[in-house]
Amino acid sequence: MYKIGEFSKIAQVSIRLLRYYDEIDLFKPDEIDPATGYRYYRAQQLEALNRILALRDLGLALEQIVLLIHDDISPEAIRGMLMLKKAQLHQTITEEMARLRNVEFRLNQLEHTDWQTAVDVVVKAVPAKSFLAIRHVCPSYNVLLDLFQATRQLHSQTNLHRLALHVCVNHSTALEPDSIDIEMGFAFETLVTSSALAVPGFGPLEWRELPEVVQMVTAIHHGDRSEHLVYNALGIWIEANGYRIAGPEREVFHEIGLPDHPEKNIIEIQIPVIQK
Repeated sequence: MYKIGEFSKIAQVSIRLLRYYDEIDLFKPDEIDPATGYRYYRAQQLEALNRILALRDLGLALEQIVLLIHDDISPEAIRGMLMLKKAQLHQTITEEMARLRNVEFRLNQLEHTDWQTAVDVVVKAVPAKSFLAIRHVCPSYNVLLDLFQATRQLHSQTNLHRLALHVCVNHSTALEPDSIDIEMGFAFETLVTSSALAVPGFGPLEWRELPEVVQMVTAIHHGDRSEHLVYNALGIWIEANGYRIAGPEREVFHEIGLPDHPEKNIIEIQIPVIQK
């Protein structure tokens, strides 16, 4: 028989671990001297200890290992535990690969710009919102700007600015300056009552739903930064991370500067995506 120190050398595990396994009834010594409390182990116990260590290296929790070692557990239950662990490991690998791609994306950004001006890309879920809006096909960017200024003015001159964010949804499937299919309005967390409102020169606002998006790739655009660079960065990120665009992009205006102070605009650009 071996004292705990001798057995720890033979088994290549620490005394602390052997004591801990004893405390949780996972692996107990063969004998304990009642007078001294010394633990004694036999060489025949090495096989059982190595099985525990192998199961631990598979990533199983100690509670699961206790069940496997001491209980009369069926092969189907063992298979279920291992399949669950396999799925968890796959998920961990997927998440770590996504982090790796994000690091590579940021490194690529820093090769062409500096840290302060790099675009921070965030993926998040966006819940459904009530949307009081107007949809219009604009024949030019000038008309689009007129629509924006009219809705912005409506937003600031009513109590809407206290209740909702100004949102633009671009339904165009391509960049066609002579037919820009745009929806502009105000997104509410919950449906609220409102008197009939209209955008002067364009028509009435109507209630509809801004649908939930499970995966929305987003970035913040400040008015003093070129907007197309933010869209470029989002496009590069989407391709690099194995996504594809899955709906119309949105621009959410968290702050709107005056026409002569566009640098005060704080706009969140949102693009729905799904994994390829």
